[in-house]
Amino acid sequence: MKKIVLIVVAMFSIGMYSASAQKFAHISYESVMDTLATYKKAMKMQEEFEGNAQTTAQILQKKMQEKYMELENGRNTLSSIELDILQNEFEDLQMRLQGVEQEYQKNMQIIQERYVVKIDKWLKEAVDAVGKEKGVDYILYHSAEGGFFWVNPNKGVDLTNAVITKMLELEKIDPVKEPGK
Repeated sequence: MKKIVLIVVAMFSIGMYSASAQKFAHISYESVMDTLATYKKAMKMQEEFEGNAQTTAQILQKKMQEKYMELENGRNTLSSIELDILQNEFEDLQMRLQGVEQEYQKNMQIIQERYVVKIDKWLKEAVDAVGKEKGVDYILYHSAEGGFFWVNPNKGVDLTNAVITKMLELEKIDPVKEPGK
């Protein structure tokens, strides 16, 4: 971490001598993402998958607790066959819970591969095109959650709208292909 900080300080120190020739700009990451229908769709899908997985997992965990209590309470009163049946039912619930987790992970991977990778590609292309068009040397992203660099959104050149325009063009030109379409 110290090396990274030293490298950044050195870059800015060296850059001070030629700072007058360098142009910095910034964009608001959230503003750019919030304009994309594809991003909104991906976030909605992710929320739905998370909600469904969480609800199903809670139901299965509750059933597992009930089955476990049945097992514990029946250890002295149930036959070995009845205990085996309860144990198998408990293990089946565990396997179903693992299946829910695996399905959730699979769905998150699909969203990542189908949507996030494409959006990231568009963002890189849009920032590159706008940066070259505007003659900017550096474009910093800022977001509400912060990041490695802090950017004062009231200073410097704000290229958010130019990047949004370019991102919307790229989204239209190269849309995410839905399965079966």
